[in-house]
Amino acid sequence: MYDSTDDDDSNFAKKPKGDITDLADNQSQLDRVLQVVSNLSDQMLQSHEQMTDKMNKLQETVENNLIQKMENLIDCRLNSEILRVENSLKDNIVQEVKRVVNSEITIATADFNTKVKTIEKSCAESVAQIKHDKSWQVVGNNDTKRTCFVIKNLTEHPDEIHDPNVLINRVNRLIRDGL
Repeated sequence: MYDSTDDDDSNFAKKPKGDITDLADNQSQLDRVLQVVSNLSDQMLQSHEQMTDKMNKLQETVENNLIQKMENLIDCRLNSEILRVENSLKDNIVQEVKRVVNSEITIATADFNTKVKTIEKSCAESVAQIKHDKSWQVVGNNDTKRTCFVIKNLTEHPDEIHDPNVLINRVNRLIRDGL
């Protein structure tokens, strides 16, 4: 190390230049300085390597975290978009199905109403034609008279009260066998 007493003029005058002991002292001091510089250099190299390792690990961690967060963000955004598209598609499909079903119902109702009107018109025409037909009126009158005659001549049986089929069978038998 540097000693301030070395600059003293009195010491300088006493020591001749180029003394071997001074050279040896200078050499040993130089060796010590070189050793300190070498040690310091080794420590700086180790510190640099440690800092580089720490920085690499930190960078890797940051990159991994960033990648993970980006993946999560992309997944979230993608899932959100998929759900939005699915819901929109479902709504569109439901609306289209409703429209088609309603149009089919309207067409079927109109067709049904047309057929009902045709049947009503046909029945009305048939009824009008039957009412104008004279033979129908006579046949109807004869059946009514005959039925009234048979029913008036029947005596009541206890089984006929509980079972109407017994009465029907009895009337049919009387008509078949004759009164």
